[in-house]
Amino acid sequence: MGIGLWPTYASAHNNLGTLTVGDQAEQHFLAAIHAQPGHVNAHYNLGQLYRKTNRTEECIKMLQKCVSLDPAYIPAYLVLARLASGSATGVLLRHVVRLQPRSPDHLAEYATWLYQNGKWLPSLKYYLKGMEVSPSHRSSLVGTARILRSRGQWPRVHQLITRWHLMLRAKRGGLIYRGDLYIRAWQLQSESRQRAHQHQRNLCLSEENCSTPRVASVSVQLEQDSNKSEQLERAPRCSVRTCRQARKGKARVTAPALLVQNLLETL
Repeated sequence: MGIGLWPTYASAHNNLGTLTVGDQAEQHFLAAIHAQPGHVNAHYNLGQLYRKTNRTEECIKMLQKCVSLDPAYIPAYLVLARLASGSATGVLLRHVVRLQPRSPDHLAEYATWLYQNGKWLPSLKYYLKGMEVSPSHRSSLVGTARILRSRGQWPRVHQLITRWHLMLRAKRGGLIYRGDLYIRAWQLQSESRQRAHQHQRNLCLSEENCSTPRVASVSVQLEQDSNKSEQLERAPRCSVRTCRQARKGKARVTAPALLVQNLLETL
């Protein structure tokens, strides 16, 4: 109806092009561009149509035309970045991040490209920026956890997992069950201790005249001794007179021998 009354209505041709397919859609997009050469959306939609039909060169020309008409047209940069390869992809994604620094999706996409190209530290920074903008952004959180896991930062990985569970269940309005979080924490601690023990064992085997593996670390033993001391049962409450009598005949408590030995080794 709109085209019948106004044959040169560019937006009507562009809308009809999005509703049709094939050659008919191409004709509508071309008619919109002919009626209004500065119609950015018509150029972009025509470029997407060329991309779907494997006409890559024509697609790139349409997208470049979009950028020349509107230098801040983000969708054209994103498609050009997917069509490009090597450092050109990174340049385009970085330009998108500069245009929209508060978009967690664009930050995460650029961070993913950095990580895939071996730049884990800049990638982590952009993932963290995405989480600052949106704390529950899934791509940023998963990317951050992936990098921390590859660097051996298991406590921080567990913090992210706990944070994700709390935010997700609070968002859904459900109850927060901490059982799975504690189980996962125990698994992370066990894996960390096993890796530390294996590392010390490898160091011991590489040395001469070493028949038994050494203690993993003084801090681990201190933690074990403190845990053992906390597990001791507390004495029942008593009156002042009976407690004084009990203290007179009670032996003095001494520090664990292993704790003293480890402290001496550190001096």
